[in-house]
Amino acid sequence: MVKNKIIQVLKKFDEISDWTLKVNHKVKKELYLIFSQPESIREIDIENYQVTIFINQDQERQLFTGSASISILPDTRSDEIENKISEAVFAAKLALNPRYSIAEYTQKKLSYEVCDPDILHNLDQTLENIQETLIKAIDREPDIKMASAEIMLTTNNRNFITSKGLNESYCDSEILFELVLLSGVGETESETFTLREERFLDILNIEDIVRQYADYTRDNVTAILPETGQYSIILTEESLDEFFYYYAYQVSAEALFNQSSRFEIGKAVVDSPRGELLNLAYDPSLKGGLKSGNYDQYGLPLERIDIIENGVFKTVQADNRYGSYLNIPINGSATNIVVAPGEKSFQDLLEDNCYIFSRFSSFDPDPVTGAFSGEVRNGLHYRNQQFIPIKGGSVTGVIDQAMQEVWFSSETTQKRNYFGPKYIKFSNIDVTG
Repeated sequence: MVKNKIIQVLKKFDEISDWTLKVNHKVKKELYLIFSQPESIREIDIENYQVTIFINQDQERQLFTGSASISILPDTRSDEIENKISEAVFAAKLALNPRYSIAEYTQKKLSYEVCDPDILHNLDQTLENIQETLIKAIDREPDIKMASAEIMLTTNNRNFITSKGLNESYCDSEILFELVLLSGVGETESETFTLREERFLDILNIEDIVRQYADYTRDNVTAILPETGQYSIILTEESLDEFFYYYAYQVSAEALFNQSSRFEIGKAVVDSPRGELLNLAYDPSLKGGLKSGNYDQYGLPLERIDIIENGVFKTVQADNRYGSYLNIPINGSATNIVVAPGEKSFQDLLEDNCYIFSRFSSFDPDPVTGAFSGEVRNGLHYRNQQFIPIKGGSVTGVIDQAMQEVWFSSETTQKRNYFGPKYIKFSNIDVTG
């Protein structure tokens, strides 16, 4: 077996301090549709090996660790494996980072679900079922056509091995779903695109996506620009996972090491809050979470970490590398973001002359400053008890300021590696029309 060959070669290099080996047998089936008709079907069955080596060095009385990663294919000969690892050793010796190490093996029982049984046991039939569900859902939507769709179902049989004794095997599933819908004719034609990535079909929910994006597509036929000014706004699930990536960086040991964290342990993450307080955790056991797992990339067992409690920064997320740099407790790599919901429903959050923003061209807050800016793809202006479709214009702000008056919905949603409120309301946000 290639796996055994790789391990044998790794043991030949005395200068390698530690190593990790990830083996993945991937089976993927792809279906591409054009105007509801199958354009192509492709199946992929491949095995690959990802090797990361770590080399400890002492230079001028300072301790360093260097690392390098390589990929190896199943048909790679033993001498080629040795050559690739030799090249990785050379590269790792040039990477002089402060000393750190991978985790000692600690047994951890399976505590998460990441594999959809329908995808695992009946890939072909599941793909057919998705196609049928998709076409029926679109047929139910007036004035909507499907321009294209791509459905990719994958099962991964994985084996994670480390030089510290970890040898874990598990399976996960992946669903990649792309959909383009059309509405209108000629100059009024509107097009919307969505890309979703989930592990479970019930979390993806094809029918809900079609209903949601059919509404977006029809709305854009008559949508107008928003008005310029400061408004209360409600962000929906489409952008919320990206919104909290700012916190994912700010609470990390990496940010503390780089002296770019704006937060301080034991202190509030928001000055003078006037709304609800943030509760944020990392949960590696979230069903279907894209970052669920027993161990991180350094072989450390993962547990839930309560990061921010009632608006106060309680715990630094620290992996082996940056935790070692700072000499602080190590609790693993970042996993799924879980945000506690609020007590108000979407209806309770609504107020006259507010905006609901569903989709942006991009919405990536700066991980250091928290500044955000997004061009509006879909939204609604709630005015005089009516919802008026809008698109175009932009929303700008700074997260630390926006979170001073924030309200979380009681409704929740799950998307990729985010679980939390489906709607979040902010006050006095700059909108440009």
